[in-house]
Amino acid sequence: MPHASTTIRTSPSNCAFAEIKIVGLESEIKELKAENAELRTKLDEVAQGAAAASPKIAADTATAGDPGPIPDFLQRKPKLTASTSRAGVTLQDAVTDAFNKFGELGNECREIVDNAPAGVDQTNRIQTLGETADVLENLSEPDVAAELAEIRIVLPEPHRLRSRRDRRDAALGIIEACSEALDAIDESDPRHPDACRLCEELQSASAEAEHCEFPGMCG
Repeated sequence: MPHASTTIRTSPSNCAFAEIKIVGLESEIKELKAENAELRTKLDEVAQGAAAASPKIAADTATAGDPGPIPDFLQRKPKLTASTSRAGVTLQDAVTDAFNKFGELGNECREIVDNAPAGVDQTNRIQTLGETADVLENLSEPDVAAELAEIRIVLPEPHRLRSRRDRRDAALGIIEACSEALDAIDESDPRHPDACRLCEELQSASAEAEHCEFPGMCG
């Protein structure tokens, strides 16, 4: 008895959705490859720096009967903590660093949005990244009064930044540390009005950045 043939029909809409999804995955894979290449470049730079330091280390090697200077990499250094290595950061440098981080993230998101192929550029992920880019690109570094610029603050202890969200949170942590230092200025201090103004501007920028989203594999 012959078997009846079965015809499997695929809906055109399902095919279109599958194609868009495939293009989106290809775009994310391309992005991951670019980040991997960037990391490899940085590793190569570190390796080259170590090779360049070798002649100095050889020159510092002890001669017979003379211990000679101790190479830099053998000298014991204190453990890096928030209260030692990062306590000497000025308020001006900290503010600049935080807003540089926002700017870098905004540029990365904008590049993803601009390079998204047709079809993918209408997905929720790309649209959300576009909104995030708009916010971060429009954050302007506030002016820091000269009498506040050299205030020394303690920044949060650095952690490994695995994603764009982690990098955004690191910038938010810097702004929080700056705000705490500004809040500590007493009302009787002549710097108090400028400190209040700057603190308000920092917290306003922080609130905007805090609501940014970074969807996707590298978010």
